[in-house]
Amino acid sequence: MHSPISAETNAAPEDLTEELDRDTLLQQAQERVAAGRKLVIYERDTGLFAYWFIALRCEEECYRAIRYDRPLSVAVIEPAPETDTWDAVERITKALQDYLRNADLAGYLGNARFVIVLPETDRDGAHGFLDRMRGFVPDIQGSVSACPEDGGTFQQLYDAAAQRLPHNELSAAKP
Repeated sequence: MHSPISAETNAAPEDLTEELDRDTLLQQAQERVAAGRKLVIYERDTGLFAYWFIALRCEEECYRAIRYDRPLSVAVIEPAPETDTWDAVERITKALQDYLRNADLAGYLGNARFVIVLPETDRDGAHGFLDRMRGFVPDIQGSVSACPEDGGTFQQLYDAAAQRLPHNELSAAKP
């Protein structure tokens, strides 16, 4: 077996040791970041996807929708102003966990607002989704946006849907 130890000095060459250490440390750091992201992929209060993950996945879905001319919608849901916010958050979370399709992505923004990415769903289908959600949780308000009509990025689609919400203290919140 070849050893990086020099026969003359009985020590490892400095450059090789530093390079190995740097590469090893970089690899370990990348592995830890990946492991950490898996832990924070979910928002802790609801168990739904975290904002950063929803934004990332929506960007991927926007690219796919535009490239292949496929429908994509984003829905924004929040409790109606006259409801108990945290009770409604729990009921919305339960409905989303129980009734979303496998392809759909739901995230909680931490401000009593939910964002749902609906691949292969046009604007009419997204309105149908909101109607079904109101069947499970009647005291919600929601709106939708569609790609590419309302934008081609997560932020554009989110902003378009959020602007269509009835004005109240929650609709001013940004993710």
